[in-house]
Amino acid sequence: MKSMDRFVNFSDAVMAIAVTLLILPLTERASGLRVNSYHAFASAYGHLIFIFLLSFVVICRYWEVHHNLLNSIQTFNGAMFWLNAFWLLSIVFIPFTSELIGNDSTNSVFINAVYIGSLTLTAYIGFGIQWLRVHSPALQKPSSVSSRSASYGLVSAAVMSAALVLAVLVPSLGVWPLLLLVPASYVARSLRQKPKVRRSN
Repeated sequence: MKSMDRFVNFSDAVMAIAVTLLILPLTERASGLRVNSYHAFASAYGHLIFIFLLSFVVICRYWEVHHNLLNSIQTFNGAMFWLNAFWLLSIVFIPFTSELIGNDSTNSVFINAVYIGSLTLTAYIGFGIQWLRVHSPALQKPSSVSSRSASYGLVSAAVMSAALVLAVLVPSLGVWPLLLLVPASYVARSLRQKPKVRRSN
C-alpha cells in the first residue's frame, strides 16, 4: 500500500509554503514604508492587506477541506496522485495572482478575472478529487464512506463560477463576489450531513 503519510505531509507542506508566500510582497514594501498616519497607511497599503487576508482565508479554507478529504482515504492511485498534483499547482499559483491584483489600482476586469479564475480552477480540481474519492471505494477508509462527500466541492465550484461571472459582468464589484463563499459553505455542510435514519415503529 502506498504511503498516505508522505502523500498528506507533502500536500500540507506545499499549502504551508503557499500561505507563507502571500506575505512576501508586504514584507518587501515594509522596508520602504514612509507614512505617518493611519489614513496614509490605509490608503497606501489597505488594498494589499485586504487581498493578503482574503487569499489567506481562501487558501486556509481549501486546506482544511483538502486535509480532511485526504484523511478519509487509505491509499491513492495514479489518478488521485495527478489530480492532487494539479490541485497543488493551482494553489501555489495563488500568491502570484494575489500579487497581480494587489498591485492593480484600476480594478481591472482582466486582473480580477485572473484572480478569481485561478480560485475557480482550484475549486473544480478539488471537486474532481472528491468525485474520484466517492467513486473509488478501494481508496476509502471503511469508516468514512459517504455518497454525499463531493457536495462541498460541487457547491464551491458553482459559487466560484458565479463569482467569476459577476466580476466580469459587473466590474465595479471587484473581488467582492467571493463573499458568496460564506453562505455557500453552510449550504455545503448541510448537504454533507448524513441523513437521519428513521426508526420503524
